Amino acid sequence: YLPHCLDDGTIGYTRWEYQERNWANIQSIWTIRPDGTGADALFKQHINDPWAIEDARSIPGTNNHKLAAVAAGHHTLAAGPVVVVTPSVGMNDTRGIRIVTPGVNPPEGGMSGTPVDEGGVVDHGGFYMHPWPLSEKYFLAAYTYGASQNPPKGYGLYLIDVYGTKELIYRDPDISCFTPIPLRARSKPPVLPDQTDRKQTQAVC
Repeated sequence: YLPHCLDDGTIGYTRWEYQERNWANIQSIWTIRPDGTGADALFKQHINDPWAIEDARSIPGTNNHKLAAVAAGHHTLAAGPVVVVTPSVGMNDTRGIRIVTPGVNPPEGGMSGTPVDEGGVVDHGGFYMHPWPLSEKYFLAAYTYGASQNPPKGYGLYLIDVYGTKELIYRDPDISCFTPIPLRARSKPPVLPDQTDRKQTQAVC
């Protein structure tokens, strides 16, 4: 679900994993090579809250060691607080979740992690979607201040940062706005070579 090319050339995505798990707390971050090999869990294999971490993107300048994402629910849109995930802290260590927007909760389930050291944007409800990290400190995102995840015209585009800034960039009076993408060029991820052998007719799993 919601795959994105990460800065190391792999594809990051959210996987629904029902094997030996209950029905709710199961959506974790996985990565895979573009040739379909090397699928592996990256973060939140056995963390109950949040129920899902979705829409993860590499934070520029961190050598792919930090991701910006949304903490969401199981049956919900990829909407909730914006978080920074550091998988190297530990795959199942909630200290790897830092909340950029405390005061916003996932629409379903609980929330682990702690606010960023600078305090972040302290909202009083609402939902964020589609965070695009500009750096470890600054992010573009869509935000609605209402109680609904999918208001027809509730989402606007914002610049937020860990210091508490929340600057409206654009809000349309007739329709919600999503998926802010900066026009500034970014470093191109490496193209990982295909490691598959097309002559093989079987595989070991």
